[in-house]
Amino acid sequence: MLTPTEASWGIHAHVRDGRDMAVIIRPIVLKDAASYRRCWDAVAKERRYITERKAPPLSEVRAQFRKTLREKVPFLVAVDGEHVVGFAAAYRRGLPSLSHGGNVGIALLPAYREIGLGSKLMAGVLKLSRGKFACLYLEVFGKNKRAYHLYKKIGFKPCGRIKNYVKGLAYGSDDALLMQKQIHR
Repeated sequence: MLTPTEASWGIHAHVRDGRDMAVIIRPIVLKDAASYRRCWDAVAKERRYITERKAPPLSEVRAQFRKTLREKVPFLVAVDGEHVVGFAAAYRRGLPSLSHGGNVGIALLPAYREIGLGSKLMAGVLKLSRGKFACLYLEVFGKNKRAYHLYKKIGFKPCGRIKNYVKGLAYGSDDALLMQKQIHR
């Protein structure tokens, strides 16, 4: 686990509406559950970047958080004040034969994109994943070029494609591009 000084990465920027913000990136805590759920739900309702169309009920999110904290899952949130505005995590796959790899997920609210938070969240999750996983995997929608280029920039390599992976997106259906990154244990 990171020490308190290592656990907080911050970024100062102007949000598109012109207001200043100071976003802190840190590990999740249980009290983040409701705000995290609102963030997840907002991104899901865009129907552009993640497969879910809405976040699960708060009771399920809290249960997930408890398990995540107990298992020391690499899970970071970006917070602006008390509000979760983004998150990234690397989850262990369920089967023992797949436990060497982690699935990475990341999401940011629209006003907090393209200011470096995605890169900082991913860097933090990569750092926290060292020693836990031999490799990380992720899926990115084919039309999400911004995310695809971020992942390539930080060392993820394309390893496959699932045609027509998701339907019902704001722009129709899309493929999933599969990517992986070897990390040192």
